[in-house]
Amino acid sequence: MSSVIQSVVRALDILEFCAKNRGAGVTDIARGLDLNKSTAFGIIKTLEQKGYLFKNLQTDQYHISLKIHSLAHSAIQSIAIVDIVRPYLDELVHKYEETVHLVESVEMEVVYIDKRETSKPIRISTQVGNRLPMYCTGVGKAILSTMTEDEIDRYSENITFESFTKNTIDGPEKLKEELKTIKKQGYSVDNEEYQEDLFCVAVPIINKSGNATNAISISIPKYRKTRDFEKNVSLDLMKIAKKIENKF
Repeated sequence: MSSVIQSVVRALDILEFCAKNRGAGVTDIARGLDLNKSTAFGIIKTLEQKGYLFKNLQTDQYHISLKIHSLAHSAIQSIAIVDIVRPYLDELVHKYEETVHLVESVEMEVVYIDKRETSKPIRISTQVGNRLPMYCTGVGKAILSTMTEDEIDRYSENITFESFTKNTIDGPEKLKEELKTIKKQGYSVDNEEYQEDLFCVAVPIINKSGNATNAISISIPKYRKTRDFEKNVSLDLMKIAKKIENKF
């Protein structure tokens, strides 16, 4: 049995048809794609409701919306930042021989978009594409620390503070206090908050607007943490973040 969902295929065909023709009416779309007109109309109205198409009321034609352009821009930006940051990740993993990450914030979570791994036998178990909470990860808190109080309040109202370990932040007030410290010192730590026996140091990559959608980090098994690890790593991460920020 084919796993292709026909309605999704038709929706994508309609988007491509509208883009190629720089706008089209329902009849033209149905005829051009050999669809029943009522079927085409239902899919078009769904795409319009979701913000991917808009209707020109003067011509009755449907056009690709700015939401499509925004998604494309975000995808290009993600690819661009991976290319820019990767040499710095290589530099960090060469110096510390520990796991280094680049993440991006997506829908109140962090997504790992690049990783450089240590050659040591005991490693951090993460994969590119993994999604984790922001409030209890070093990279997530680094990004949150660049947000306004109102943004942090909205974030806190829309999540559940699940406890993963005894060190997990368990409410909005504790999160706010933690973020004040991070903002002041310029970096965050995850001291066994999401996963036991894991320690992480992270910094945000601040954009021209003064906030961040990306962060970089170094993660280690807790037993390998030396007295000067946090100090040395945080200084190097902040220096590298500045270099990355200057490229945007």
